[in-house]
Order: sequence, then C-alpha cells, then structure tokens
Amino acid sequence: MSLHIVPTPAKMIGCLLSPRHHIVIANPTPESFAGISEAAEQGRLAPVIGRVVPLSEAIPAIIELEKTGNPKGKLVIAPME
Repeated sequence: MSLHIVPTPAKMIGCLLSPRHHIVIANPTPESFAGISEAAEQGRLAPVIGRVVPLSEAIPAIIELEKTGNPKGKLVIAPME
C-alpha cells in the first residue's frame, strides 16, 4: 500500500512504476482470510513492524515516513490513547 499526505500525479505514477510495488486485484473470501489467519498462527506470516504510534501521532509519523523514504518495517497506527 502506498499512502501520501499530499498526493500528486508524479507520486502516483512513481508508485505504479516502482519495482517494489505490485498491483493486486482480489476477491477476498472467508476461506482466504482463514488461510491468512492460519498462516499467522503457525508463524509462517511474520510482518516486519518498524514503528507503532498512537492515532494522535499518525499524521507526523506518515509525514516523517514520506520524507525519509525506505522504512525498516511497517508503520502501525494503533487506536491507543
């Protein structure tokens, strides 16, 4: 997923042409979500989390992510206040 605070046509084209991004079209079903859940429970699905921030710090964290570029993991925004 690509998220930009100030989206521009250049950023959108850059995301579409980047080798790091892939377009995925899917029809999610309960069975596919069950498979994902099972993989996570068995430890076969291990997302790399770089930073967890509360909802109140979401905008500054996203802006920082846009400025720095490649993160060391995913940015998680949690509704913890």
